[in-house]
Amino acid sequence: MPEVYVGAPVGFPSGGHATKVKLAEAEQLLEDGVEEMDIVMNVGKFKNKEYEYVSNELRSIIRLAENRALTKVIIELNCLTDDELPDVCALVADSGADFLKTGTGWVKGGANVSRIAAIKQLTKDRIKVKAAGGIRTADEFEALVGLGVERFGINAASAIAIVQHYEGAAHSG
Repeated sequence: MPEVYVGAPVGFPSGGHATKVKLAEAEQLLEDGVEEMDIVMNVGKFKNKEYEYVSNELRSIIRLAENRALTKVIIELNCLTDDELPDVCALVADSGADFLKTGTGWVKGGANVSRIAAIKQLTKDRIKVKAAGGIRTADEFEALVGLGVERFGINAASAIAIVQHYEGAAHSG
């Protein structure tokens, strides 16, 4: 069985916390033994084109977690435009994070398979991608696997339905 890691978010759910609050939250999580940290990017600052603020914040949190926990930066894809994807992908890939994560699951919207394909293209092999939020069907899951997405965040009901889809296919084949 694969290992199970203790994970927790920083800046959840909106990412709008002050940097010093996020740093204090991250340090406490590390002291508590977190092994994976999901950092919610400050989407408001990003959309306001305050890229240096966002970059500095992410880098400081990721540096704190270095060699202590795996880091994922949540970009809230469903809050961003297609025109913003190149900048957000570059910013997150340059941050030192282990993963770019597409969402918290709190923002409405679907899996956005085509937009996640764009993210995979824009990031190439610079950072891994965790697709999260709005993945509801086996077809969406398979499309994302085909894109090379390394991890998934799927709500319990959808995950059960996807697993049952494959169990049914295995019994009928």
